Amino acid sequence: MNDEPAEVKSFIQEKGIVYPVVIDNTGDMTFKYRIRGHPTSIFINQAGVITGIIPGLASPEMLDKELAKAME
Repeated sequence: MNDEPAEVKSFIQEKGIVYPVVIDNTGDMTFKYRIRGHPTSIFINQAGVITGIIPGLASPEMLDKELAKAME
């Protein structure tokens, strides 16, 4: 949120991130998903249903667990 798109894209490429990343310069997504802290990870399954939310920093184990739930 409020990051420059070019900086975000550079960070994504530098870190080799392959999952979708939202750039929310308007605050619309923050409001829609009731984001209260940064970072926040939201897991959405193929049907578009939110299966998990991790507010704050997440450990690799937490991310793996939520990702597995979203892929069920």
